[in-house]
Amino acid sequence: MALHVLTAILLAGTASSVQSAGLGRRLRGSQTALFATLGEQVPPVSVPDSKTPIRMLISAFQDGTRCANTILRALQQAEHPERVSFNVLQAKGADDVDCFEEFKSHHLPKLCHDKACSRAVESRIHFWTIPPDEGKGPVHQRGLLSERADISGTDSMCLSTDSHMDFTEDWDRDLLEDWTATNNEFAVMTAYPLATSDAGVAGKQTWISLCGYFLEGLVPRGATGGTMSGLDNPGRPAMTMNWAAGQSFSRCHAEKNVPVDKNLMWIFTGEEVNRAVRLWTHGYDLYNPKVSVVLHNYTHAAQKFWSYASGKEEEEVEGSRRLHALLQGHATAKEFGRYGLGDQRSLDDYVTWSHTDLGGWSAFLAKKGINPLANKGSDTAFCQGLKRLPVRSAKELLASIAT
Repeated sequence: MALHVLTAILLAGTASSVQSAGLGRRLRGSQTALFATLGEQVPPVSVPDSKTPIRMLISAFQDGTRCANTILRALQQAEHPERVSFNVLQAKGADDVDCFEEFKSHHLPKLCHDKACSRAVESRIHFWTIPPDEGKGPVHQRGLLSERADISGTDSMCLSTDSHMDFTEDWDRDLLEDWTATNNEFAVMTAYPLATSDAGVAGKQTWISLCGYFLEGLVPRGATGGTMSGLDNPGRPAMTMNWAAGQSFSRCHAEKNVPVDKNLMWIFTGEEVNRAVRLWTHGYDLYNPKVSVVLHNYTHAAQKFWSYASGKEEEEVEGSRRLHALLQGHATAKEFGRYGLGDQRSLDDYVTWSHTDLGGWSAFLAKKGINPLANKGSDTAFCQGLKRLPVRSAKELLASIAT
């Protein structure tokens, strides 16, 4: 994008968001009437366009240099950078590079030639820091970000990702087109991103099949994603039972209605299946994107948060207990509150529909004559054949957008 036009379009962002949000409100009444008695799929309440806001959620553990570059690349590669805003929570020690300051000093001058442009960009970056020992693992830290993030707007889209990412050209347009192709207001597009070293085959040339879990102990862990040729693209996003932390794209009401559980301290394996079953039981549908537009820098992928876990045994045990309680269907409303399962579909439904052993479900599956998916590679054919399971009440699901 030419730098001489960037100032003008960055300053246009606020007005555009207001106009787009208004469109979503105008369409909702007719949709409520149409789907008042059905459990079927609800089409988008407004059609995303060039003004639809995209709000990114980025959790960074130290990693300030790459975090700053992630913000830069998201803006540089977007077709409409003025609609992209950022929510960043960085666990940062005294000697760590500050993500926001690094972006302002090293990258903002590449985007802006005047103070007005710089102020417009900075106003769309919401940034918080915590000490590293308060991060307490990826789920807990994402949960803290979830509490702080600006995800306002009835038609806003949210992209939750990591702090060391890159993007293909016009990624914002391609992601919105992909989401719209589901014809589903409650679609969540999610997959493990390609590596940045695979940028040459990214975009619409490939898509990631993420379909199935294998048990690590008694906790499901996502199967290795398969890189599929764009020539074999099914034409629209395929359903999956998985959720991936590296890329999750949906309406922002998904982040409001199913917030990340900050109580899962020191959990790594289990983050993704927790999010998957909670989103699905709340009525959201998970899809493999048919485009590979978000890229992940997998170099130096050390999980540094573990070095701050000394003396945290009780929190780790409690986090594990809480995860197992939810996966076994023992997540009471009193204990879990807004971090529990939804009531649009049941956990039994998820296990049956997805052929997934959540740890201790083998007898349940055997009674139904189902062999659980247990391979370590993605079962593309299975997910291509998945059919959406109706929700209990589309009317209540649609009403949840306004809460």
